[in-house]
Amino acid sequence: MPDVPVLIVEDSRNMQVALRELLQATGFQVVDTVGSEQQATERLLKPGAEWRLAIVDLVLEDGSGFGVLRRFRAEYPERKLVVFSEYATPAIRDKCIQIGADAVFLKSELPLLIAFLDDFVPRGS
Repeated sequence: MPDVPVLIVEDSRNMQVALRELLQATGFQVVDTVGSEQQATERLLKPGAEWRLAIVDLVLEDGSGFGVLRRFRAEYPERKLVVFSEYATPAIRDKCIQIGADAVFLKSELPLLIAFLDDFVPRGS
């Protein structure tokens, strides 16, 4: 299976490590991890932004995941954006999808995130 480049936008260092380990164990390549909307925007604007999937928390060191979703979707409509947050209520989920998220998961829904990742790049490809 080819490595899929992933950008993690998450302010919690513990969650950054956990996501990195999960993604690498399932055949994804983490190309960068940032903790704020500003850092995500800088990463977005960096020449050669090679990620195909971004996993975005809504609560960040500065700014929010909503701003990241808006900016990333406008710049990269073909890439996948996944929200992974403690605050994904039904209303927040709807807002994220309207802004451009491809999927929204509560952090307690880790098995659903893993299933999404499995579907993103089918095994054996």
